[in-house]
Amino acid sequence: MRDTGRLLLTFSIWLGLLILTGSLLTSPTGAIAQANSATVLGVTLVLGGVAALMTLIIWVGGSWQARAEAESASIKRKRPQHSRIERLLADLNDDEVYELEALLLGHEGEIRADRAQPGRNT
Repeated sequence: MRDTGRLLLTFSIWLGLLILTGSLLTSPTGAIAQANSATVLGVTLVLGGVAALMTLIIWVGGSWQARAEAESASIKRKRPQHSRIERLLADLNDDEVYELEALLLGHEGEIRADRAQPGRNT
């Protein structure tokens, strides 16, 4: 997730907290209108804690994701080429394997023939 998206999400979370807390504390007939100050403080702290936790998840989770993507790309670059060939061969059916083997043996015969005739230019 890009930083712009994180900023927008963070802003919307805290704006939502501000609106929610403001409406709870200023409403004369709301659910918290008859509560004592300890209850109001508790509700405010819980809502603030949830907003802080969501903000932390947005910012830390995004960096873990970026780090995981970078590590995955690094592993792909370091992967030996023979594993790619092995995966390709594993995907071939029997007929395709026989065709490939015949093709390789035919090229091997041509290479041997070229080595046997050093004066021949191709």
